[in-house]
Amino acid sequence: MEVVSKDSHSKREIVIFGVLVGISLILIFMGDLRQVKVARAVSMVVFYPFEKSIAHWKGLSNLSNENAMLRQQVTELSIENQQLRQFEYENKNLRKLVDFKKRKGLELVPAEVIGRDPNRLTESFVIDRGKDAQLRPGMPVVTAEGLVGKISEVVEGTSLVQTIFDRDFRVSCLEMKSRVIGILRWKGGSNCSLENVPVQAQVSVGDTIVSSGLGGIFPKGLLVGVIVSMKPDNTGLFHDIEIAPAADLSSMEEIFVVKSVRLEEMRRTQQRPMGGE
Repeated sequence: MEVVSKDSHSKREIVIFGVLVGISLILIFMGDLRQVKVARAVSMVVFYPFEKSIAHWKGLSNLSNENAMLRQQVTELSIENQQLRQFEYENKNLRKLVDFKKRKGLELVPAEVIGRDPNRLTESFVIDRGKDAQLRPGMPVVTAEGLVGKISEVVEGTSLVQTIFDRDFRVSCLEMKSRVIGILRWKGGSNCSLENVPVQAQVSVGDTIVSSGLGGIFPKGLLVGVIVSMKPDNTGLFHDIEIAPAADLSSMEEIFVVKSVRLEEMRRTQQRPMGGE
């Protein structure tokens, strides 16, 4: 088999050599114009397969580059779409807050949530405004949806917010229809409790709870939440009322600090010396 293969290879080389010699002789005896035409024809026959392969490769390369550009454009458009959605979300929230401010007639300081304790996601968080914005401990914190909590600590540039989901937080509230007053506090879970509401009070599931304005800290009428369940407590004297907060404390990004006149007046009064006017 090896001998036959070598003979075949030799014969092929002899044939190719003979063809090339024949072409050369033809070109020698032809005129210049004919030589050029024949040379072109030969080159077309010999190099066409290679040119076709090169053209095909260039086409694939161009297609690959075009696909890469299209993928980049799709990515850029996707990012732009996400940014537009975020801007739309932020604008919607800002419109709600502006409308909230107009309706309540409050002096509000806008702020962004910049930090949370992983172990206390809903109990407290840090905002990007502090003494530079004349914030003070005790000032209420709200969103357009409702009451969030109050400022507990203030330093230059940042403040710590204590939310309604802190066990030490309390706020006096009233039910909108009956005007009965109770104390809101958190005992655990995703809802709050409204305490000290007499069992004979005419309240029911679905009723709206707002801040009462008592105590001088929280302005009257801030939405707190809605009654989702109720039953007599162990003593039988009071309702055991569960309140679903109006504000979603787990997903807040922007809040407002309420700089109420009543709070500032109270602060100034406390700072006056004993016996002063």
